[in-house]
Amino acid sequence: MELRLDPEIPVTRVVNGHNVFNKGYHHGLRGKTYEEYYGKERAVEIRKRHSEALKGHRYWSNGNAHAFACIAITPEGKWYRFDSITQAAQKLNLNYATVRRYIKRKIKPQNGWQWFLEKDNNWIKHIDNGGKLNEIAQKAYECAVRRGKIDPDNDSNNNLHRDLLEEVAEVFECTGEKSPHIKEYLDVEEELADVIIVALSTLHHFKCDIDSLIEAKMNYNKNRMD
Repeated sequence: MELRLDPEIPVTRVVNGHNVFNKGYHHGLRGKTYEEYYGKERAVEIRKRHSEALKGHRYWSNGNAHAFACIAITPEGKWYRFDSITQAAQKLNLNYATVRRYIKRKIKPQNGWQWFLEKDNNWIKHIDNGGKLNEIAQKAYECAVRRGKIDPDNDSNNNLHRDLLEEVAEVFECTGEKSPHIKEYLDVEEELADVIIVALSTLHHFKCDIDSLIEAKMNYNKNRMD
């Protein structure tokens, strides 16, 4: 009797010029991070090589005009902005292609995060502003009144425009060093926060619906070319 063996099935085949695994085979990296498979030092080296290989690609983030800023939002409404998809992938230890699929809604992140391009203003309604801008403005206004910055009963005692200009001027005096008051932030970040607080307090003083105003203004801006 002749012994016959089934032909050995190759691990990979070529499809559209790329090697793909045949049915029943898969790479050992599947489902693992580079760190889990290669170790931390080797993973850093691989990511560096990939980064170098991507330079010049139209989605490369290093000053490339085609890099698209993106937004990631947690289930709690906390959001993060990235200058590009590449930067988001690097910062969060994700695959570039995976982030793109998240943004295009081709796959759903298991951690419940939502992904958007920044130019898609739909992301704004998904973020938690700490109780909406109107509520933040009310708190800022009450603080300003308590500190004597705003007289709620007599506008002749107020100079809200001057106060805002003074806060803007303080931004230009910043050195980019750590804030002496809030150690986890830079001085310029603290002063910009003051600009926002004064602006919100002023709008609240004028009985403005800030949430509606911001949304209306952003809708107007997205069609502007200047």
